Amino acid sequence: MAPVRPRPRTRPLPRHGQALRGHAGDPGRGGLSMEVTGLLQQQAWRRRVLPPVEQVRPGLWSLPVPMPNNPLRYVLCYAFEAGPGLVLVDPGWPFEGGWEALTGNLAAIGARPHDVTGVLVTHAHLDHLGLAGQVRAESGCWVAMHPAEQHALHGQAGSRTEAKAGGGDGRDWWAEAGIPPDSGADAPPSGSSGALEGLVGLEPDLLLEHGDSARIPDRDVRVLWTPGHTPGHLCFVAPDDGVVLTGDHLLPRITPNISSYAYDTLDPLGDYLDSLDLLPQHDAFEALPGHEYRFRGIAARAAAVSAHHARRLAEIQRQVVSADGATTWEIAARITWSRDWAEYSGFMLLSAVGETQSHLQYLEARGLVRREGGRPVRWFPGPDPGLSGSLPQDSRSTA
Repeated sequence: MAPVRPRPRTRPLPRHGQALRGHAGDPGRGGLSMEVTGLLQQQAWRRRVLPPVEQVRPGLWSLPVPMPNNPLRYVLCYAFEAGPGLVLVDPGWPFEGGWEALTGNLAAIGARPHDVTGVLVTHAHLDHLGLAGQVRAESGCWVAMHPAEQHALHGQAGSRTEAKAGGGDGRDWWAEAGIPPDSGADAPPSGSSGALEGLVGLEPDLLLEHGDSARIPDRDVRVLWTPGHTPGHLCFVAPDDGVVLTGDHLLPRITPNISSYAYDTLDPLGDYLDSLDLLPQHDAFEALPGHEYRFRGIAARAAAVSAHHARRLAEIQRQVVSADGATTWEIAARITWSRDWAEYSGFMLLSAVGETQSHLQYLEARGLVRREGGRPVRWFPGPDPGLSGSLPQDSRSTA
């Protein structure tokens, strides 16, 4: 499992080359707003089709790669022209249609897989990392990620080995959360059968830390460590191009899942909110996310996401107070979701419970709730039940 590490705000990004411009300001007073810049991508999203290949900056391309049977539909792979070759960011989901799309996209910009000299990984989820192994096999390129993602991959591999040996499945968290055995929450992501084994066997060639160069020849691209969605999630800042590749850390329409079920971290939501604070300093830049469409207004979007979590934390604390001894599963079933709770199943259900757990851990770390028992854990009001000064501000941004 990934070790608990110092939060990134304790290690500020060093300036290198052109200064990292932009300032967040006060979203309540500054009139900050979000603007969709990937208009063709947004139109394609609304039509439920793949967006086009686009050159978003000289020598920087957006390459959509489909995801099978998944509501996110596609991941946006990015290709940096780097000397005579290319460096890819998040090549996409490992299935035949994904490989065909990636190779077709490369052909559309006059390249082939063997032109790839490196693959940067924002995080080790199947839709982002999945095709990195096949790209490396074709080209001999390096693959780079944060050390915490390497640890996470080892943890996933260990859990599968243990399950195959009959020693359990590494899912003690499920019993602690009070997930009923017949809930259906243990279904894997649709379309992932067989692909996960290849994912956990993919060792990185390079490990990147906060503030490092991203190793792209002739380009100034710097690493931002932004844990929360995963322990080693990375964003990439290209100041000369005026863009931030945000992966799943900041998306234009939805919030990334912040769960505790997959990683042994004490406070994943706290990590996420801290690392979210790193982005508003780049507000002058365009955001190039891993899904959906490009946008401007990083500070406004970050404020809106923070406000969302503030409201969710307050709602969950109210449920803990009113239920006085509910399990994580029971609390998750009582709070507000984007659809009726009965409609959730499989991996989406598991993610919803994991998201609830991460909010409870955030409240617990601040003395607002406490846990009792083991399997399942039951939640009670903490020694400091007041909300004032303990939760992120609900700033109601204009995003």
